[in-house]
Amino acid sequence: MTMHEIPKHYDDHIRPMRLDDIPLLAARLALVEQREMDVLHGFRVSPLAALRYSLQASEGRAFTLWDNGNPLVAGGVCGRGPLQTAWILRTEDALQESRFCRWLFTGGSRDFMAWWFRLSGALAFINYVAEFNALSLRWLQRLGARFQPAPEVRPGILRFTLPNPEYIQKEEQLV
Repeated sequence: MTMHEIPKHYDDHIRPMRLDDIPLLAARLALVEQREMDVLHGFRVSPLAALRYSLQASEGRAFTLWDNGNPLVAGGVCGRGPLQTAWILRTEDALQESRFCRWLFTGGSRDFMAWWFRLSGALAFINYVAEFNALSLRWLQRLGARFQPAPEVRPGILRFTLPNPEYIQKEEQLV
């Protein structure tokens, strides 16, 4: 699946990420996202540099969520194979500015994740999240992520694994 195979009910809001999205997103990146990047890397990371790196590492599998003429969320997957790194960064006011964003991260989360897993072909997503990022932790928990401390990265950082629900269903059907 390619980024261009975006479901019809998303195509007014989600499109492949482009370089010109980056300055618009970076200027409004949520403070908790910036702080989390700094903690994960152990030094101050420019939102511009982080988004450029993430877009490049995603090799064409990155998206931007737009609403009301503004980019509000960027995300993508890096790597190939059964375990891939998923990343998502939001602007400060994404959930306040957009009904679509609120739906996508509440009632529409499972549908959105199913699309994201089909896009990647992964059996599970992995990455790290800071313990202080309460909104991300709640969302990942609702989606079924498993967490374990990652002191080798930094104190206060959790490694998460988010299994592909379609793969789990197929595996359960085989038993």
